[in-house]
Amino acid sequence: MGWWTLAGALLGLGLERIVLALPAWVLAPYGDQVRAEDWQGPGGGLWLKHRPARWIALACLNTLIWAACALWSPPAAQGLTWAVLAWAVCGTGLLVLAAVDWNTTLLPDVLVWPLVWAGLLASERHWTAVPLAVSLWSAVLWYLVMQALPWVFERITGRSGMGAGDAKLLAAMAAWWGWQPTLWALLCGALLTLLVGLVWRRRGLAPWAHVPFGPFLVMGLACWTAVGWPV
Repeated sequence: MGWWTLAGALLGLGLERIVLALPAWVLAPYGDQVRAEDWQGPGGGLWLKHRPARWIALACLNTLIWAACALWSPPAAQGLTWAVLAWAVCGTGLLVLAAVDWNTTLLPDVLVWPLVWAGLLASERHWTAVPLAVSLWSAVLWYLVMQALPWVFERITGRSGMGAGDAKLLAAMAAWWGWQPTLWALLCGALLTLLVGLVWRRRGLAPWAHVPFGPFLVMGLACWTAVGWPV
């Protein structure tokens, strides 16, 4: 476990740089079409500078993720170095996505889609407790459902709902964890988003910022994984 913890800590030291640079790199091809106000999340938006508190928080969270993967990896993965590494990298990917989404409301395809395919590969290699067939149809089902719901919502209300990136993130979660934990993540994430949004608006904190869904999906999944709620 000690080596996994050390590796997580060393990788975590560089995560803030990735979190700050990734949105600008992803949006660079769009040039002048990018407006900062369109990518304004509670974390501050596109053009953020280094903050020691954020740097330490990301490093500590990543260290915890890697240590947890070494300790509590699924039974199928225990004792397998590649399996533990796969779960640890998955955790780091979700952490980066949550941080980027919190800052900018952006969930970059360059990270989300590899997580989906990695989840399918992990299932095929028996590094997860989810059979490959279940992993595949869970990812497809969640993606299609969560793409359809915002479309229906917009048709009825005339307002946009959940972004396409959230549907892809749910597909990635389903590929790794299966459809049941993903359902719990969705329910917990929706509740947390509602509560934070109400507090955010009531206190008048950055009213121009959008409250993203991705970080709360990740938090909901983390709670399910840590507590092991029955489904």
